[in-house]
Amino acid sequence: MQHSHRRRSRSDGIYTDLRRRILSLELPPGTILNDRELTERYGTSRTPVRDAVQQLAQDGLVHVAPQFATFVTPFDSVAVRQAHFLRINLETPLIKRLCAYETLDLTSARRLISRQRLALEANDFLGFLELDDAFHHALFELDEMGAIWMLIQSHKAQLDRLRYLLAIEHGQVFHPIEQHSAIVDAIEAHESRTAIDVLRVHVSGSAQRVDGMAAQHPDLFRWPATRELARSSGRAGLRSAQT
Repeated sequence: MQHSHRRRSRSDGIYTDLRRRILSLELPPGTILNDRELTERYGTSRTPVRDAVQQLAQDGLVHVAPQFATFVTPFDSVAVRQAHFLRINLETPLIKRLCAYETLDLTSARRLISRQRLALEANDFLGFLELDDAFHHALFELDEMGAIWMLIQSHKAQLDRLRYLLAIEHGQVFHPIEQHSAIVDAIEAHESRTAIDVLRVHVSGSAQRVDGMAAQHPDLFRWPATRELARSSGRAGLRSAQT
C-alpha cells in the first residue's frame, strides 16, 4: 500500500510538471517524449513516467503511438469548443444557485482575485491562469459541488493551452480580473442575470478566438507528418525541452 502511494505521488508530480510545460508551450506540439530521458530528468523508474504520460493522453495533451513515438498533440479546435460548451452549461446554473443564497462567504473568492493581480504584476501568466481556475473551483465549493469543477478540469486542457497563448501574445488577462470581481459583486447582490451575463462573456472569450489563432498559428494546430515524427523519434527525445 505504501509503495503504491509513493508511486502515485511520483506519477502525480511528473504529470503536474509535464502538464505545466505543455500548457506553457515549453513543450510545443510535436515534441517527442522519450521514456528514457524522462526517467533521467525526474530521477525515477519508467512506471511513474508512463503513468503520468497516460494521464496526459487522457487529457488530450499527448498522443501515444505504441512502438513508434509519444508526442505532444497539436491544438484542437473541437476540444476547445467542447470545453467551452461544458463550462457554460455547468457554470451557469451554479451561478444562479449561488445568487439564491441568503448569505454567502465570498472571502476566498475575493482573496483569489487579489492573488491574480499579484501574479499579473509579476508577469506570471501560467500562475495567473491557475488562479483563474482556483477562483471557479472556489465558487463550486461554495455550493458543495467541487467534484463538478474537477470534471470540467479533466476536459479543458486544450482550452487552457489556448488561454495561455492568448495571454502571452495578446495580454488577454486584464478582463478576467474585472469579470471575476463583477461576478462576485453580482452574487453578493443576488443579481443572477448580471452574474450570468458576465460569466458567459468571461468563459467565452478564449473559445471565440480559436479560429483566428488557428489561422495565425497553423503550425500549432497541425498534426506532425509521420515521416517527421519517425526522424525525430530516432534523435534525442524532448527536442524542444532541452533548452
